[in-house]
This record gives sequence, structure tokens and C-alpha cells, in this order.
Amino acid sequence: LPLTGMLARPLARIIPKDETTAIHLEGLLGQHAEIVVGTARTGSPAKARARDHLGQIHYVMVEPSSDTQSFAQGDEVLLVARETHIFRAIGSDRRGYSNWIET
Repeated sequence: LPLTGMLARPLARIIPKDETTAIHLEGLLGQHAEIVVGTARTGSPAKARARDHLGQIHYVMVEPSSDTQSFAQGDEVLLVARETHIFRAIGSDRRGYSNWIET
């Protein structure tokens, strides 16, 4: 056992370690998200996938910010507000933007 401990200590210094990051949910405001499950309507949120500034994927519940809007699975939205655990979103069609805006 002492020999194992002596060998393990130097190896522990060179072996990659697990790292994690955490962000506040407000950090997702202004990010684009894609509706992945359900249809988002006022009073009926849908599950959306958003990527934070570190590249990590987060799944959030989304409702449209307008009573007249709805978002179906596959639609891209922009997260604009947060109320408790539900994000409010507006429609976003990044395909219509020029390339220099996305970079």
C-alpha cells in the first residue's frame, strides 16, 4: 500500500482533472434557443435548448412574450426575460441575418 501511494501522487499531478462551470440563469438572457419538445404558448411552456457563453448546453422552459405568438418544435427563439423558472422569448430567425452579425 505505501508503494501504491507513492506512485499515485505523481500520476495525480499529470492526469487531467474534471472541471465544471456554473452560471446564473440570467446569463442565458439574450441567447438564442431552439424549441426541442412541445409547442410554447402563453400559459403552456415548451422545453428549449440554449447554449451559454462557455458553450455548455442548458434546457429551459420557454413561453412567448406575446399572447398572440406560439413557437413549435424546431423554432429558434431569443430569450428576453425570466420569471421564476420560465423564460420569455421572442421569435428569432438568424438565417435572415448577415454573417458578420453572428460572428
